[in-house]
Amino acid sequence: MLKIISAMKASQDIVQIMDEVSTASDTYIIEQGGMALVAIVPIKEYEQMQTIKERAWERLHKFMEKASEATKDVDPEVLEKEIQMAVEAVKKEELEEMKEKANLKAAESKEIYTNT
Repeated sequence: MLKIISAMKASQDIVQIMDEVSTASDTYIIEQGGMALVAIVPIKEYEQMQTIKERAWERLHKFMEKASEATKDVDPEVLEKEIQMAVEAVKKEELEEMKEKANLKAAESKEIYTNT
């Protein structure tokens, strides 16, 4: 179970918190001034997160090696222009999707308003 507590409360109840995390697999978010600072999670969950993180870094490293090898003979200026064009295309596509969603919401609102 997720529990959110203040830093002061956590410092007062740390032994109980450790017991709940280790035996009941509870997770705590410790806040100070209404801002989340840290999480206390069961060690098994922490180890799983670390494994996921390590695998993600390994995949990223392999991808970067492949990308570097695939583009080693490409003029850096040409590569930069192609990357910029791809980024602009994706941004344009995302903008069109946002406009379409906004139009759908506006149409739904209009339909609700006229049907009442």
